[in-house]
Amino acid sequence: MVKTKERNSHNYWIKPLTFPTPLLEGESIGSWIIRASLSQKCSLTTFMGFYWQHVDDRLDRYDFDKGFEHVGSDIHEDMAILAETTVDRFNKQTLTSFAREQGLISHSSSALKWTLPLSRRHLYGRFGHPYCPDCMADNEKSHLKLRWRLAWSVYCDEHHRVLQTNCPHCDIPYQPLLAKIENRYINFCCHCEGKIDKAVIPTEHIDNDVLKFQQLAQMVWHNKYGYVLDEKVSSGEWFEFILFAVNMVRVALKNSEYMFGRLLAEFDIDIAHTKRPSTGSRLELLPAIERVELFKLVSQLLQVSKEQWLKSGEIVGLTQNSFNWNKKTEIPKAFMPVYTRLKSNPKREYKQRERGNEPKSFETILMEWHRLKRKLEARDQYERHLESGQRDQTL
Repeated sequence: MVKTKERNSHNYWIKPLTFPTPLLEGESIGSWIIRASLSQKCSLTTFMGFYWQHVDDRLDRYDFDKGFEHVGSDIHEDMAILAETTVDRFNKQTLTSFAREQGLISHSSSALKWTLPLSRRHLYGRFGHPYCPDCMADNEKSHLKLRWRLAWSVYCDEHHRVLQTNCPHCDIPYQPLLAKIENRYINFCCHCEGKIDKAVIPTEHIDNDVLKFQQLAQMVWHNKYGYVLDEKVSSGEWFEFILFAVNMVRVALKNSEYMFGRLLAEFDIDIAHTKRPSTGSRLELLPAIERVELFKLVSQLLQVSKEQWLKSGEIVGLTQNSFNWNKKTEIPKAFMPVYTRLKSNPKREYKQRERGNEPKSFETILMEWHRLKRKLEARDQYERHLESGQRDQTL
């Protein structure tokens, strides 16, 4: 038996796992917890309740991939022992560690930038967990990688597959936290119990520019620095600029004849065949296919030099005020060499427009319809999940 630090005024002893389940390189914490519980032939709730019954909060309410630093550091110490690794390595393989490295605010109840949400109702998630079907083909080696939870990850680096979020057999969101004990491994759907090793999108649909951009983002994350406008910047500043560029591209896609659409045309970036996102949701909530379209344009935008920015900006009449596309817009530090050299017009005072009975635009109605469709699909999938659970209880 291995002893951890003293808690609650008595010695606390933790037993090593009966069936060893080491933490794999690049694996998310949530993936390890699921595999560890399945290896011990018990449910996830039973596994966590056995080792951390002293915790008052329900641990299944949290996003496991964030880690449990906001609950108690002692939990990570225990998990590191059970996972046969060090606490430092265990802490590093969390989304909280990624947020800290990028200077992002991390909170137990708030979503992190660049992190794909799971929107869980206890263990059930409204969105499926992203996975690569080829990586999940081998039962023994199947595990979920932390980088699959990051918004720039749309492809598997190893197999060049589009990451999927739904079961290829029943189309229910993939729910690894609800993995059934009898299936033994993490690579089975909890609804239809089919193996999730079937690809629904062929590899010929892979965009090489987006794949290179994804690999670049991965390198910036690990190296902790990148390059913007030929200047070396920290990884946090690099990702801040990328989000700024994504928003700029989305503004351009709304109207290609408007300033930013004409600006991209001056950069020889073609947006004529690019579809704008179906909803106005933030980047992390968009489907992988829609993020691919945005990253394809952003990867080209990264190649534009400072001189090109200034020259083309002057042609289209770009000013500092042009970037005020909403009240929350913040100019990234990496873009300041261009921004400070643009003209600054006096701020205009806008009078609040009186809202009448004028109809909404077609684009607004279409986006609202797509949001409603996604809600209806999520509700239908949840009801199918509940019906499946009721059938299992009657058997």
